[in-house]
Amino acid sequence: MSDAKNSSSTAEVVIYGKNNCPYCDHAKNFLTEQNIPFTYYNTSEDTGKLEEMRNKTNGRTFPQIFIDGKNIEGGYTGMMKLHESGELQKMLDWWK
Repeated sequence: MSDAKNSSSTAEVVIYGKNNCPYCDHAKNFLTEQNIPFTYYNTSEDTGKLEEMRNKTNGRTFPQIFIDGKNIEGGYTGMMKLHESGELQKMLDWWK
């Protein structure tokens, strides 16, 4: 399920989240507010996506966020640290 679209994006952002996860909601809201397109998978409703997430990372916390296939350590908090340092902008490559 895609929650935001922007045809100028060159980086793929994927979030694996679950029900009743405030950090998952924060991540989705931040990306939407920044006009950053992303795909969100609710692992509470799709166990196949939970298994997919576990095959990509040893992370057991939520959300698990990937940019171009690279796991962002620390989920939402890690993404916000990248944003504050300017590194998120560089990773996304479309924010010019």
